[in-house]
Amino acid sequence: MAPRSRHQLQALHAVHHQITNHVISIDGDDDATCTANMQGTHVLANASGGPMWTVGGRHLYQLKRTPDGWRISGLTFTLQWATGNMNVLMMRSRLIDRNAASALRRDRRSPHPPQEGADMTTTTSDSTVTELEDRLAIIELVGRLSLAIDGKDWDAMGQMFTETVYHDRTSLTGGEPYTAPVAQFVEGRRQTRSGPVAGESRHGGHRA
Repeated sequence: MAPRSRHQLQALHAVHHQITNHVISIDGDDDATCTANMQGTHVLANASGGPMWTVGGRHLYQLKRTPDGWRISGLTFTLQWATGNMNVLMMRSRLIDRNAASALRRDRRSPHPPQEGADMTTTTSDSTVTELEDRLAIIELVGRLSLAIDGKDWDAMGQMFTETVYHDRTSLTGGEPYTAPVAQFVEGRRQTRSGPVAGESRHGGHRA
């Protein structure tokens, strides 16, 4: 089945992410991970219950250093709690672009290609300062990603990832993790935040 993250967040009126408590591990010169608490609130007026659904959990970001700085190569969400009307996120899942979903199925079967890091040789002898700069850059990148998603700034979002992106939200949506080119990954997020689909019933619900 297609990655269910492509089915989610359809036509939401608003979404708000809060990312806190970053813990960063830098591995060598070009690789890093960042874990952080995440709370996301999703808002959609609908006929099946309340207008809000809020989830909380942990994000794991995999990062690569590139010639343009740190970029996100993978993102895993682990659900820890949820409250409100789940239909806010699920009710429109059947209205996805099936052609795009098929393309993502093919991409998911492909191995995650390695990303080449840039030669970031530094002339400074103070490695502690360099590491602090890296940590601050990663925290800023994660924060800018949340603002881009909430503000529907898809061009900016596309600049924050490597050429291919690993995405895993299975603890929230089921299905399977997948790997996709960044353009398809961002387009999937854009489609899920688009306006209502023509002819769509406000009484539609989610089916498994």
